[in-house]
Amino acid sequence: MSSKIADANETSHPGWHCTFNITERTKGTVRSITGYGAESLITGRALVCGYNLFFKAWRDSKYDAVLEASKVLFRVEFKGTTTKSLTLTSGGRTGKQISRSVESREQVLSTEDSEILIGIDSTCGICWIIPTEIIMILGKKQISTKQIDFFKEQWRLMHFLATHPNECRLLLSKGVSHLTDEEYDSVVQAYGDGRQPETCNNPFKIGKLTFSGSNKKALNVWKLIYDLSM
Repeated sequence: MSSKIADANETSHPGWHCTFNITERTKGTVRSITGYGAESLITGRALVCGYNLFFKAWRDSKYDAVLEASKVLFRVEFKGTTTKSLTLTSGGRTGKQISRSVESREQVLSTEDSEILIGIDSTCGICWIIPTEIIMILGKKQISTKQIDFFKEQWRLMHFLATHPNECRLLLSKGVSHLTDEEYDSVVQAYGDGRQPETCNNPFKIGKLTFSGSNKKALNVWKLIYDLSM
C-alpha cells in the first residue's frame, strides 16, 4: 500500500463520526439501517475500484453478493461496524421479535458459504478485505479492527487472484490448509515466483495472535499473495 493511500485512510471523513445517528433513531432501528448503509458503502467502494457486483435474490442466502473481477466471480460477505471491532459470523439473530429461547444459529464464517469478507467502518468508509479461510483459521466471532489492520484497503486482492484463475479457484474452494502437497506446490509455483512462503521475511501476524502447523502455512501463503498483489 502506498504511503499516500495510508495517509488518506488515517484522515478520511472525520465528520462521519459526528453525524452518526443525528436523527436519534432507536437502537434496533439504527442497527438495521447501518447494516443496509454498510452494504451501500461497500458497493460504492467496489464500483470505484472497477469491480461489478451482483446481489442475492434470496434473503437467506449464505453470502451477500457476487463480485466480478476480470471475469472471475467471488462470493462475498459484507460486514459493517460503527465500533472498534468487526463481527466474523453469519446466522446471528436481530430484532426484539426474535425469541431468545431459540438456539442461536450464529457461526463463524465458512468457505462453504463465501470466499471473501469485505468489512467496512461505516463511520469513515475504511474497508478490510479478508479471505474467508483466514476467518476460519482465526475461529473468532469478533475481532478488534486494530488486529486486522494488515487487511485495510487491500482491494487489489481480487484482481490479482483473478489473473491466476485456476489456482484462485483451488485456493478459495479448498483453502491452503486443506491442499495436498501437490496442490500446494502448484499454488506456490503459480504465485510465488520460486519463493517459498515459509521463508518470507516479516511473517504474517494478525495482531498478537500466533499460529502453527497447517494454519501457519496457509497464512504465509496468503501473505505472499497479498505482497504480490500490492
